[in-house]
Amino acid sequence: MGPAAGVRTRAAALAALIALGVTAAPAFPAPPFFGRHRRESPSKGSTAAGLTTVPSILPLGQVWQVDLDHDFAAPPGFDDLQAYVPETDGHLVAYVLVNGHQRWAIDLPTDTTPAAGGGLVYVATRDAVVAVAADDGHEVWRQPVGGPMAQPLTFDTGWLIGGTRGGEIWAWRARDGHLLWHVSVGAPLSAPATLGGDRLYVPLANGELLSLGLQTGRRVWTDRLGGPPTQVLPLDSRLFVGSTDKYFYALKTGDGTQDWRWRTGADIVGAAVVDEKRVYFVSLDNLLRALDRHSGTLQWQAPLPVRPSSGPQLAGDQAIVTGVYPPVMPVFQLTDGKRTGTLQLSGELVGPPHVMPWGFTLGPTLIVSTRSLGQPARLLALARALDPALRPLTALPGKTLTGY
Repeated sequence: MGPAAGVRTRAAALAALIALGVTAAPAFPAPPFFGRHRRESPSKGSTAAGLTTVPSILPLGQVWQVDLDHDFAAPPGFDDLQAYVPETDGHLVAYVLVNGHQRWAIDLPTDTTPAAGGGLVYVATRDAVVAVAADDGHEVWRQPVGGPMAQPLTFDTGWLIGGTRGGEIWAWRARDGHLLWHVSVGAPLSAPATLGGDRLYVPLANGELLSLGLQTGRRVWTDRLGGPPTQVLPLDSRLFVGSTDKYFYALKTGDGTQDWRWRTGADIVGAAVVDEKRVYFVSLDNLLRALDRHSGTLQWQAPLPVRPSSGPQLAGDQAIVTGVYPPVMPVFQLTDGKRTGTLQLSGELVGPPHVMPWGFTLGPTLIVSTRSLGQPARLLALARALDPALRPLTALPGKTLTGY
């Protein structure tokens, strides 16, 4: 498979900034130490666990665009440096986030989003989990699992978690594929598993939410919701989770008892996000809601111009929501829910954008995946536009410059 065609730069000033900072493919860090996982609640000035507050995302301009040789087989996976794109011809292709250049392409068919971290990329095939090196794509380890995964793999601080459609949960040491434990839970995952402290939170298609001991896989508690749970957002003392029963829940992490819940007009979609004061989530009644993260009191709600397909994402002091149709991403102010703009796209979103907190220019950068009839599938980088735009310097006081 040759280099991907169609890499184009639309903003000369942004491209110049990128070129100044990139002279070679970036080095990859060594895999992190494998040990006890701990997730703290967001600290002051953060918008989600591990995400630092950054400037407003608007207005946006295009930094680069890649036209893929084939359509997306699944939404891309990401680490800090690259995007990993499963294509329908069976290739997995790595693109450098700073400039859109193709790093490598290997033959590794998958229909689920890869996970990445610790210098490796983790790919679920029909009957195995394969880890390849992020720097060149060579295979590092492979472990059979006996069937396809029900949801994308979860990588977090040296752990790799997967759940098969047959209702088995597997936990590996990510750096070498050593199997730590696997258990049967009786139903497939309804959303990816989530690590929090010394627990693994497992949402199941039968409506159960399990808390498992991370080191052993043993069940700590079970809570049955009114429908399949969404992906869990765990903090220190409570976790947030939605369900298809039209409720959004805050549960105590210690024993799974209900702290509070909020009723919506339709099913909850995707995972919630939090900042210091509020928790944000979307539901199929086409509303974005912000609740007090401690009491569950409604702070504001905002109508969506799109049917949401995933949970909201935070970028700077704003929330972004992605949907099925039309191909737009509305942006909302976190303080009051006021819509500050709408990002119009030329094709259908394949998955939610990847938000890079600082990106390459003046603020967060979005990596967006789209497809449209009669057009190639595309990977784009959007960053805050320079306003006013940079122009060539043609004169200094008392002197005219030549060569422009």
